[in-house]
Amino acid sequence: MKIRFVRHGRPDFDTSMQIQRSGICAALKLYDDAGVSEPCSTQNHWTSASKSTVVTSDLQRAIDSAHLMGVEISEQSSLLREARLPHPNMLPWSMSWKTAIAICRVAWLFGYSRNADGINHDRARARRAAKWLLVLAEEQDEMVVIGHGIMNRMIIEQLVSSGWSRTESSHNGYWSYQVISLAAD
Repeated sequence: MKIRFVRHGRPDFDTSMQIQRSGICAALKLYDDAGVSEPCSTQNHWTSASKSTVVTSDLQRAIDSAHLMGVEISEQSSLLREARLPHPNMLPWSMSWKTAIAICRVAWLFGYSRNADGINHDRARARRAAKWLLVLAEEQDEMVVIGHGIMNRMIIEQLVSSGWSRTESSHNGYWSYQVISLAAD
């Protein structure tokens, strides 16, 4: 059995924006709603995906990525959504999108959870997602999971701790992938 985890393509979102003090909630909503329109430049990685069961996050950027890969989605699940970024209702000052996101993600790592579920909840969701994928994988030779960077890593860690092995990976950016497998007994 093999599961290929793919990170979605680059979202149609202006990451050079400046976020005003009261604009963080709206900016995060825009990002969550953003789709993807730029296909992967190395499309040959996905030829086997067309023969696989494909599951995606229910966020638009994952769904669009599947369509750009030319694969049919078998299931969508909120379990595969990215770990939500905690954030204050108002920033202390205006800042760039990249700065705000970096601060929010580091705060998430340290347990800050305002306006989000928090790292412990996200770890529990990754465990549930891993169990769900194991059930789906029992009936498949190969699956493709199209999701998000951090949540993909958290789910992979759960699967590796239950006996799966990392067998292949690419870069860490958009359209990156990791393959894990479970040897047949």
